[in-house]
Amino acid sequence: MVEVDGLATQGEERRRVCDLDYLDAADAVRRRCLCNGLVADVGHAQTRDDGTVERPLLTAGDDLHGLRGVLGGRVRHSARDVVAYLPGPR
Repeated sequence: MVEVDGLATQGEERRRVCDLDYLDAADAVRRRCLCNGLVADVGHAQTRDDGTVERPLLTAGDDLHGLRGVLGGRVRHSARDVVAYLPGPR
């Protein structure tokens, strides 16, 4: 997970709710549920029965340090910046 100052994202205190059924329960043992957070990332956060709205989950895959290359000294980036950074033919 990536922490960003001033941005309310999922933390360790989040109660585990894996109700979108994308993962088999056996696959999720000792792992964080990503599905609800990633769905929240794209603007479709669920509202829980207690009124809590699912917070987004920011991830950087296996290479958080690789974001420095994407950012190139900037503080913001777009999907286009990420695609341009990726190796391979365009």
